[in-house]
Amino acid sequence: MEVQTINNKLINDLLLILQTNQNTVIIAFIAVALITLLILRKGVVISIIAGLVFSGFVVLYYYFVLLAGHRPNII
Repeated sequence: MEVQTINNKLINDLLLILQTNQNTVIIAFIAVALITLLILRKGVVISIIAGLVFSGFVVLYYYFVLLAGHRPNII
């Protein structure tokens, strides 16, 4: 039962981060995808994966900021 509560809190925190920092995450995804596409010229799939990975790091950054007790700014 306690694991379920922790999972719900984690999901709620991640949804809060995505709602409050939606523009930042989207801009990070697009920027990294375009840069990867221009530099590597390997294909669209690799650039999309790179964008998703970097966006994940952005969300993790905001999550650790949230864990530190600071609410992320709405951008």
